[in-house]
Amino acid sequence: MANISEAAGRATLKRRRSVLAVSILTMLLLFTQPQWAIDSAASTLIRLTGLFFIVICVAGRCWCGLFIPQARTGRLIVNGPYSIVRNPYHLFSIIGAIGAGFQTGCLIHGFAAGLTAMMIFSSKIAREERFLANLHGTEYEYYRRHVRRFIPGLRHWHPGRLPSYSTEAAATGLLDSLHYFAALPFALLLQALQASGHLPVLLVLP
Repeated sequence: MANISEAAGRATLKRRRSVLAVSILTMLLLFTQPQWAIDSAASTLIRLTGLFFIVICVAGRCWCGLFIPQARTGRLIVNGPYSIVRNPYHLFSIIGAIGAGFQTGCLIHGFAAGLTAMMIFSSKIAREERFLANLHGTEYEYYRRHVRRFIPGLRHWHPGRLPSYSTEAAATGLLDSLHYFAALPFALLLQALQASGHLPVLLVLP
C-alpha cells in the first residue's frame, strides 16, 4: 500500500512539474522576444536550423512507426531506431519541439521547448518502462542495460525485418507529426502581435 502511495505521489509531482514547465514556456513565448531582428542573418540561421530539426522529427517518427506494429505481436521492439536508443519516438519529438521553438528566432525558446517536452515525456516513459519490464522480464532488463534511454549508440544497431503492414503505421506517424510545422505561422503571428503592441515585450533573449 505504501509503494502505491509513493508511486502516486511521484506521478503527481511529475505532473505538477510538467504543468509548471508548460506555464513558464508559455510566458517566455508570449512576453519575450529574440534579440535579433527577424530579417537578420542570425534569426534566419536559427529558423532554418529549427526547420531542419522539425524535418528530422517528422522523418524519425515515421521511421519509428515502421517498427511499432511489431509490438502487436507481443515482442519487444529492439530493431531499427529501437536498437540504438530506447525511446526514439520521444527523442525525435523532443528534437521537433526544439525546432518549433527556434521558429521565433530565439535560441532560449527552442531549448525551453525541448526541456518542456522532455519533462512531459518523462512520466510517460517511466510508465512504459515499468510496463515493459513486467511484460518482458529479463529480456527487457538486458535491453535496458545495453541501450540508453535518450543518448543514441550505434554499437547495437540492427535493422531488423519490417512487418508488411508497417507502412500504414508510418503514414499514421506522418499525420501525427505534421502539427510541428504549425510553429511557423504561430511564430509569425506572435511576432506580429508583439510588434503591434498587443503583447508587451518584457524581456529580450538570445
